[in-house]
Order: sequence, then C-alpha cells, then structure tokens
Amino acid sequence: MVSERETTTVFVPPLPNGLDRGELKNVLCAGVSAHPHIEPAGSEDEADFVLVDFRHLLHDDYEIVAPEKTIIIDYRDQWNEVFAHDALLYFKRAVTHHVTRQLVEFDRSIHPISYCVRDEYADRSDEFPAERDVDVSGFFDPVGLRASRINRYRADVAETVSAAFGDRNIRVGHVGLIGRSGRNEFQQEYFDAMAQSKIIVTCNPNLWEGDYRLFESLCSGAMVLCDKMATPMPHPFLHREHLVYYDRTDMAGLVNEIERYLADDAARTSIARAGYEHAMAHHRASHRIDQVIDLARITAGV
Repeated sequence: MVSERETTTVFVPPLPNGLDRGELKNVLCAGVSAHPHIEPAGSEDEADFVLVDFRHLLHDDYEIVAPEKTIIIDYRDQWNEVFAHDALLYFKRAVTHHVTRQLVEFDRSIHPISYCVRDEYADRSDEFPAERDVDVSGFFDPVGLRASRINRYRADVAETVSAAFGDRNIRVGHVGLIGRSGRNEFQQEYFDAMAQSKIIVTCNPNLWEGDYRLFESLCSGAMVLCDKMATPMPHPFLHREHLVYYDRTDMAGLVNEIERYLADDAARTSIARAGYEHAMAHHRASHRIDQVIDLARITAGV
C-alpha cells in the first residue's frame, strides 16, 4: 500500500468534455482524489507518475512525453489489442482469451487490473431494507440478449432464473438505464432493486471478463453468484466466503446453488455480509490506485 509516510504526486492529463468518462472518471480520477496519500499534480513535470487512460492514447492531441514515469491503464474490452506506446508500466483489464477464457500471453509486460466499486455505490448500507423481499434477481433482459446473439450466457442465466424460480418472488430484466449512461451515473432505482434482493446472479460478457455489475451487486448487501473468472486481482473474492462462483455452462448447477442458499438464511447472510465488507475494504477506486502506484514505485526504484 502507498506509504503513509510519503506523499506521491500523480497527474491525470485532462481530456475534452465528453471524453472524461468511464474508467478515466470512475477509477483514475476518483481513485487519485480519494487517496489520502496521493496528491494530484498540476502538470506532468510536477508529478512523480502520470496515469494515462486509453482515451488519451486514442485522442489525436495527446502524446506521451515522459514514458519513464507514465503508466498506461487500459480498460478496453478488446483482449487482443495492446498499445505500442513506451511506458513505465502497462495495466490492462481484458487479459483472457475470448474463447478459452485463459490468460493471454502478450508480447509486452502486462499487469492485470480489475474494475472496482464506484464511489457512488459505496457505503450505502444505511439504505439497506430491514427485510429483503425479492428472492433472486438477475438484471439481464433475456429477450434482448437472445435476439442480439451476443452475451448468450447472460441470456442463459436470465432464462434459467425465470424458469426455475418463477413461482417465487424474483426480478429478471433491466432496471434503470443501461449501456454507457447506466455505467456513468448513480441510479437509485437500480440500487434499491439490488438492495431488496436476497441473491443476485451476475455473469460476465461473452467476449471478455470484468464489469461493474459484480461490484455494484456486492455493494447492495445481497449474496452474489458470479461465473468463474481467470483474471487475477489483489485480495480476490473467495468462493463461499465472499460470494459463490458457478460454471456458466452448467445451468443445473446454478439452480442447485440458488436453491441451497435460499434454504440456508444464515449461510446466505454471512456470505453477503463478508462480500460487502471485503469489497469496501479492498476494492474501491483508491485501492486500484494503490495497486498501480505501489508497483510503479518498485519499478522506478523510489
């Protein structure tokens, strides 16, 4: 963790309005501003390190001028695309093959980085209802997903929950805004729907690993079921301790897991509580900045 005795100065180059969104806003800028031992610098010259989002590298007017202290943080979905720019470190979110789900061997040194808890969804436990009256939620629209022929595993999950638990109080389908709008602003309706749920089933996209849904679900205090992932992360979420992992090719197994924890209130609430606390303690935006800056200081020898 970034030393409590030393302040690290970090510069995040500005971009025109409209481009300052996504992980540039939710991870880089939010993490730097929230970190107690990192000071935002006014320029690259004043900074110990420069954090560059992929949007900078796609913008014609931006150029890396100090690669020896520049860190690329690439949250793009494309596992097979890597920037050629020289830099001190390169962090990338999509690091698993879209078919095999195995870690990719890149032709340059790549460090995995995950999504995190967005600040707007953090520390809202005082909004949790006294009783959760929705047994299972899956915030996917099976009709739309099936029609689009992408994210078929998410469609499988939504259809399975609907078919297997249709006699119970469930919620399947989108709540609130989706897409870019949904990922860039807090949605009270969506949070309330999660907080009313005993169990939330989430699933990674077909072609890559990682989304905000996992962390949003954990923020709600529900017990979370998530499909297995290969991407390593600091302080990982442990199976049956912080959440429950399932095989997205085995829907019968998913149904068994849901039935098991609907029948065991104590185990379900214990996992839900542990998952929430683990997310708050280790997976905020400032923790992702810790991960980046700690390795940068080691690599730079400072």
